[in-house]
Amino acid sequence: MKKVLIFVLVLILLVGLWWFLAQDEHEDPDPENGDEVVEIDEDNPYYQAEEVAAIGSRNEALDEDFRLVLSQIFEEEPKLVESGEITALSYVVDRPITSEDVTDIKELLEIEGYETVATSSEDDEYELDISLTEELLEDKYDGDPGGNMYVVFWTTEEGEDAQKIEVKFL
Repeated sequence: MKKVLIFVLVLILLVGLWWFLAQDEHEDPDPENGDEVVEIDEDNPYYQAEEVAAIGSRNEALDEDFRLVLSQIFEEEPKLVESGEITALSYVVDRPITSEDVTDIKELLEIEGYETVATSSEDDEYELDISLTEELLEDKYDGDPGGNMYVVFWTTEEGEDAQKIEVKFL
């Protein structure tokens, strides 16, 4: 009986030691030891945003294309924060959007088969008026996306709007 009791106590001690060492491995990074420290800005709308799912087949197809494109521009995966009829998709990205970002996104969308019909800009936004090619209409949108597509990029210096991209159908 004593041997069993000693065995159980040693086993508990070993499990406790293992747990203690495993917890030590997951400590915060230490820059003095060469660990990379990633600062997360709690005020950044990206980290506060709650992601939603795309609603409807049109929006799901659009989301697939836009995630592919936006992931090539921004470090973090874009967060879809709204999906509906007129505002089909609304994303928040990890940093403020620049005019160079808009140009790069436009070019990548064109590679994916979207055609830019017109562009416009104001102090705090860029807008792309986009037409879908016949191939996209047949392959992804069953011939009718439900209106003219506009992509609005908010480019204010700070705040939630500075990091917002909206895909609208009017």
